[in-house]
Amino acid sequence: MEFRQLITFKSIIEHGGFKEAADQLDYAQSTITTHIKNLEEELEHELFNRLGNHVTLTNYGEKLLPYVKQLLQIYYQIEDLDDEPKGRLTIGISESLMICRIPEILEMYKKITLKSKFL
Repeated sequence: MEFRQLITFKSIIEHGGFKEAADQLDYAQSTITTHIKNLEEELEHELFNRLGNHVTLTNYGEKLLPYVKQLLQIYYQIEDLDDEPKGRLTIGISESLMICRIPEILEMYKKITLKSKFL
C-alpha cells in the first residue's frame, strides 16, 4: 500500500470521480484507475461501485475512509516537521534602522544558515 494510492482514493471521494481526481492530482485517468486497482488487489476488496461515470463507495470503502483520513493527516504532519521557517517575510522598518541595523542582522543570519547547512 502506497500513500499515493491512499491520496488517490481520498481525492476520488472528495472530487466526485476518477476523472475529477485525475484533473486535481494532475495524473492521467489511467494512472488513477491503476492506483485504485492495485489498492483493491492488495486489500482484496472493491472500494467503489462503478455505475457508468458515477462512482460510490462500497461498504468496505466506507469503513476504510476514516483510516485513510487518519493516515494522511499523520503523513502530512510528518512532511511539516521541518523546523525551517517557510514563506514570505515582510519587515516594516524605518529607513534609518534599515540603513544602520538590517545589514548587520542579515549578515549574522547568513552566517548562521550557512553554518547549519554544513553541520
